[in-house]
Amino acid sequence: MDAAMIYAKGIQALAAKAGAPQKFNLTITYAFMSLIAERMAIASHQGFEDFVSQNPDLMSKTVLERWYANDRLHSDTARSIFLLPDAA
Repeated sequence: MDAAMIYAKGIQALAAKAGAPQKFNLTITYAFMSLIAERMAIASHQGFEDFVSQNPDLMSKTVLERWYANDRLHSDTARSIFLLPDAA
């Protein structure tokens, strides 16, 4: 969890430095990092290109909409705290 927090703080700092602090979204950051970690744990990969070829859905900006309603995922609340995925 420490690595996720450090990574999130880094992205948040980059957004602020770019003059767009409102673009940082904690829910997207943590959910996407968790999805990548899950995919890395369930299959072996021979580097980044192999990982991408086995997980092309991760290159889509809408990949998290499988688990989150778009309006909830992009809400002010989702920007500031991690929201659990929508109930099935």
